[in-house]
Amino acid sequence: MPVIVSTIKSLDRVGDEVERLIAAAMPAIHRLPGCEKYALHRVAGRSHPGEFILVEKWATDEDLAGYGRAPVLVKLHEDLEPLIHSLTDYLVVHPAVHGDPAVGAL
Repeated sequence: MPVIVSTIKSLDRVGDEVERLIAAAMPAIHRLPGCEKYALHRVAGRSHPGEFILVEKWATDEDLAGYGRAPVLVKLHEDLEPLIHSLTDYLVVHPAVHGDPAVGAL
């Protein structure tokens, strides 16, 4: 069950537009095979109001690969590219569960 944690930093004064574009794509992404979590969070307490963390969870590595080729993601990347600093600031992680599995893993 791969989990992806992405950092998205918008260019100045377009944070709301970045959030709107991601939010508009989310219903289609949520319906993709294997999508278990796709949640956007705005970073609090920073001087730049357009910083986000996107947390994703996919059922399998194959589902994650399918998401990477999905037309909705290709379009989202095209739309975001002129508005953000980078499309590649992310980590793919796998849970290292300790303690209660219901609490110790996403």
